[in-house]
Amino acid sequence: MMRRPPKFVQGFIDRHGHARFYFRRNGFNRIVLPGLPWAPEFMAKYQEVMSVKPTPLQIGADRVVPRSIRALAIAYYDSAAFKALDPTAPKASMSSPKGRSE
Repeated sequence: MMRRPPKFVQGFIDRHGHARFYFRRNGFNRIVLPGLPWAPEFMAKYQEVMSVKPTPLQIGADRVVPRSIRALAIAYYDSAAFKALDPTAPKASMSSPKGRSE
């Protein structure tokens, strides 16, 4: 009876009858793991992959043109200055522009 594979490991039998195991986790590319689950070489590679911290994904980052207004806005929204703003403060600058003469 085969034990359950470790967390984030998915396996299948390919068309040639070989067992294939992959490390699949959000924020990571799919990584091939050698051998069978719980074998020493398998667990060495698994521990190596688990020790790597995932980089946060920027959704749509490949669609943003560098040095554009959109890139500037994204950089501002990710900045500490924007995150330090009080989210419950009224948005007076957005609702009624100052300096407009009517």
